[in-house]
Parts: sequence; C-alpha cells; structure tokens
Amino acid sequence: MIIRRTIILNLLLPVLVAIYLFLAMHFFAWVIDDLYIYFRYVDNFISGNGIAFNKGEYVEGFSSFLWFLYLSICGTLNFPLEAAAKYSSLVLSVINALIIYRLSSYIIPGKYSIVAAVITLFSLPYMLWAISGFELMLYIFLTLIASYIALTQYRKSLMIFLSLLLFLIVITRPEGILPSLAILAFLYFAKGMRSELKLPALLFSSLLILFLLFRYSYFGDFLPNTYYAKIGHDFIGNYELRSYKNGLLYFLFFLKSNPQFIPAVLFSVYVLLKVRYSKPMLLFVVLFYCQIVFIVISGGDWMVQYRFAVPAIPLLALITSGLMKYLADKFNKNSFAVSLSAVALCFVAAASLKLNDYSVIDREIILWNNLKAIAPSMNGVIPAGSLAASGACGIMPYYMREVNFIDMVGLTNSHIAKNGYRSGMWFERSLPGYVYSLEPQWLIMWKRSISGGEYLFNNAAPVYNEMSLDPGFADYELSKTYDVLHDVKIEFYKRKGN
Repeated sequence: MIIRRTIILNLLLPVLVAIYLFLAMHFFAWVIDDLYIYFRYVDNFISGNGIAFNKGEYVEGFSSFLWFLYLSICGTLNFPLEAAAKYSSLVLSVINALIIYRLSSYIIPGKYSIVAAVITLFSLPYMLWAISGFELMLYIFLTLIASYIALTQYRKSLMIFLSLLLFLIVITRPEGILPSLAILAFLYFAKGMRSELKLPALLFSSLLILFLLFRYSYFGDFLPNTYYAKIGHDFIGNYELRSYKNGLLYFLFFLKSNPQFIPAVLFSVYVLLKVRYSKPMLLFVVLFYCQIVFIVISGGDWMVQYRFAVPAIPLLALITSGLMKYLADKFNKNSFAVSLSAVALCFVAAASLKLNDYSVIDREIILWNNLKAIAPSMNGVIPAGSLAASGACGIMPYYMREVNFIDMVGLTNSHIAKNGYRSGMWFERSLPGYVYSLEPQWLIMWKRSISGGEYLFNNAAPVYNEMSLDPGFADYELSKTYDVLHDVKIEFYKRKGN
C-alpha cells in the first residue's frame, strides 16, 4: 500500500496538476472588476493614506482583511498586484489539492484517495476562481489545514496553532466564523477535548475580540461594509424568504453544472442521520453545511461559476472519499464496485468541465480587459480632485487614483450599504437621491444593448436605470462615450455649469 501511494503521489498527481495548470492558465486573462477594489485600497495603504478607498474615508469595502494585508505586502515589495494575486491564488489551489489528497488518504487509504483531488481540480468553478486573484483559495487552504489538525493532532502546541488558524479563517471570509466555531465544537463534542480546548478557545476568542475592537475603532463597525452591501437584511420577511429560496436554487444550479458532487450531497444526509458513523465524515459534512447556510442566507451571488459554492467543493470531494469507503465496506472491499464508482465520478467531472458554458467567461475576459486598456486614458477626462459617482468601482477608480468616488451600489460607501434599497431580488443596493445630494461633478453610467436593440441603462444594471430616472439626472449632460464591448457602452456625464 505504501508503494502504491508513493506511485500515485510521485507520478500521477504531478501529471494531473500539470494538466490542471495548463487548463487554468487558459483563464488567466479573466478578471473581475471588484478585484481592483482591493488594489485601490492597497495603493492608498502603502502610500500612507490608511485603509481607505477615498483618502480620509475609512470604510472596509472588501471581503477579506487577511487577503488585503497579503496584497499590501506584495504591493510594498513592488510586485504587480494582479499577477501577484492570481499566481498566489493558483499556487494555493494546487497546495489545497495536495492537502485534499492527504486528507482523503486518511479516509480511504490507497489508490482511491486520488479521486477527491481529481474532482476538485477539474471542477470549473474551482479552476476559474483559482485564477481569479480573490481570497477563496486562501480561505480553503486555512480551512483544510485546520481540519487536518483537528482530525489528526493532539499536541498542545498544535492546538495553540489551531486557534490562530481559526482566527485567520474568520478574517479571510465573512462566513469564516461558521467553520471556525464548527471545528471548535467538533473538538469539544466529537473528540471530547474539553480541558485541552480551554486555552486554544480563550486565545481564539481573545484574538477575535481584539480584531473586532480594532475594526470598530477604525471603520466604525463590527462587520465589513461588504456584508451590508451584499447580504445585510432581516431574517424574516418576504424579501428574506425569497432570498433563502434563491440561495437554495443557486446551489442546485451548481449541482446541475457539477453533477459529480451529487452523490456526496446525498451521502452527507446519511452521515448526519448516522452521526456516529465516522468522525472525519462528520467534520466535513458539518463544514459543508456551514457553507450551505451562508449560501442560503446570502441568497447566492451574481458572479459567474458559483463563487460562494467554491469553498464547498473540497469538502464535497472529501465526503465523496467517505462514500467510496462506505461502498468498499458495504461490498466487502469489492474493488470492481469501488473502481467503477471512482471512474464514473472522474468521468462525470471531466464531462461537466468539457460541456460547461464558457460564453459568459469569454465575454467577461474581453469586457474587463478592454476596460483595463481604456481606463488609464480616462484620467484625461475627469480631472484630479473631482468627485465622480460610479457603479463599477474597481478598474476605473484604480486608474483614476486622484479622483474621489461615490460607489453607487455601496461596496465602499457605508451609507448606501446600510440604507440603500434593492430592485426586486437584485443583489446590489442603490440610493440615487443620496448620491445626487453629494453633488458629484461626474456620473459614470453603463448601457447595454440586447439582441441589437436600443442601448438602455436598465439592461446594464438596475442602479443605472434608477439613477437616470431620478430628477437629479437632469442636471448632467453627456460628455464622453466609450465602447467597451460590441453591446456595452460607458457614458461619462458632466454636471452642467462645471
């Protein structure tokens, strides 16, 4: 068995990783506008202007404080930020696959342990977001390492290290508090580590409280502004119930596009019903449902390829290993039955990767790279020191560093994030009256044409339509138009009389 595992690790895994990297690099040009929000914060921070999107305005307009700190280190070292973010995320995605293989070997030793790594690496959402430059791969890395320690280690020194890991998980993603508490609960109840857990739990709590006090004193809130802008709502009400429904549908559509994970979801129910079935499976299932809770509460996400479901992929892959272990025991280690299930899962993963719809990804590659090419020239249109309102506050504000921005959808504006309204079930908030009350000199508006029809604000996003319908829009006149895609325009409106 040791020889077999060595062959898999030394020969098969490197080949699979090489194929994965080759395929992932196909998406390297893909970028999301929000990534550049991090970069503007980093640019201000390392320039001595504090953690601010606009100088002097301290709003936590990003999702991951730890990822912001890491990118700030990269910026201080003069690394190109986009390349640093993307390559770091990609490297972490490979490390995650190796940890998944190790954890899978803990569940089902032998050749079948490779399946979990395969169905993770060759899942399109995982592959795409691994190259995105966002914090997801760091979040997965920390969660997997914490899980490995919780399952395999008992040393006091590692328990102290675990408490630090759990704190880092919390400041990497807003939902990180859920898996952190789940791991502590697992150690306390499932592993019976009551006395051993006192010091780590105290350290974790102390670090969390200190961070929350820092966040409140610096930003004026215990939660990041992105929580209010993207999620913030009550728990009971018509909107909330529709949001929960959308969250469930979001995950079901993820399963439809990635059917290799359906058996793991079904098996997770069995594990919950048979709570004493397996401690590793219990931990991975609970962590998986923590992510499901977040997806349901948030109502899903508008970004391509199921960003909020990506942290669940390694957990589903490890639950799949548990399913194969269950089949092996059920059929008295009948290698044919287990081999057939392993091959079928890998085939379905490959087929879903091949048959997925890439048109939206290809469209975004062209759109955002066109904007990156145009954005530096926009400095010649909007003068330094101006106040501009924009719904897309990533790429353009990054290149217009000396322009102050009002984020129409509230990611970097706390007033809109907390007081803005949503159109129907659209994720983004808007508050046109407030924006116009700040008297911006410039409006940056998007229009889109559908099927060759008229260019309309509402086709781009509700916020632009609502801004255009407000009486304040009459005070502005069109100054400049940019064609960023065959059916998308960006229009600059200047305040009359300026």
